[in-house]
Amino acid sequence: MREFAGARLARLLVVGCVLWVLADGARAEDALTNLALKKKVTASTVEDGNPAEAATDGDEGTRWCASDGSAPQTVTIDLGGAKDIGGAEIRWEQENRTYQYALEGSADEKEWMLLNDQTDCGEKVQVHKLLAEGKGVRYVRLRIIGLEEGAWASLFEFKVYPADQIAKLSAEERKKWWAASQPNLAKGMPTTSSSDEDGHPSGDAVDGKADTRWCNNGPDAPAWLQVDLKKPSELSGCAILWEAAVNYKYKVEGSADAKEWKMLSDQTKTDSAKQSQKLTFAAKDIRYLKVTATELPEGSWASIFELKVFGKQ
Repeated sequence: MREFAGARLARLLVVGCVLWVLADGARAEDALTNLALKKKVTASTVEDGNPAEAATDGDEGTRWCASDGSAPQTVTIDLGGAKDIGGAEIRWEQENRTYQYALEGSADEKEWMLLNDQTDCGEKVQVHKLLAEGKGVRYVRLRIIGLEEGAWASLFEFKVYPADQIAKLSAEERKKWWAASQPNLAKGMPTTSSSDEDGHPSGDAVDGKADTRWCNNGPDAPAWLQVDLKKPSELSGCAILWEAAVNYKYKVEGSADAKEWKMLSDQTKTDSAKQSQKLTFAAKDIRYLKVTATELPEGSWASIFELKVFGKQ
């Protein structure tokens, strides 16, 4: 069938517009400015031949690597001045490995805000693109708290992107980037505990900051931390970032009135020594959630950096 010249031209214009939109979208992501490029960077430890500077040198053939396979490890970039940031990208050394970490920002390297929480990350991909909004950020810190057995903290490139450029990405492009983990119902809620060590109150476990923690006032067990969600909630699970990667034995309970408790997850016989532990359960009409350390390794105290509770209210 013959096609009229006008119809053919219209079809070509439509196809051309679609291709231009797709190309323009690709350019938007490709044109992102890396605020971290060649900026000063420090690390908790360094392996010979794989310095911290390699994480921001723009060369994907060089890498930073920690001096051994232990965690936690940190990489901190000084952007040279206060920036409004909107995202970050991490290219790890190895594929098919899981890394648990937190991305944090600070204006002064003293007070840190959580930009993206991947402390319960289970993804086995090499490149992590993160949505991470922070205003007035000069220092960006990657704090690696969990490593798969046999893996070392090691990455080829650590990039940081401006907020205004991330905001211009299309909805389809933003879907490729990881948002922060699901909403944390416990953040900022009232807490109580068995006891508090000086300087480590119970509220620090739900303040959204990855460098503050609750600690029981002594090595005794049982020791517990309780959070009031303020109204009955339908829970799907929780995540606990312990102070150390040791074998804490514990249980998680829920209650409607803080009097009658039911078991949500029994970890009293666990042999896991992971610092970050994510638990899945289903429970309705829960207002109070309590984590009780029932047995502690020798020399350890019950201590939690962050307790997150997932679900809906």
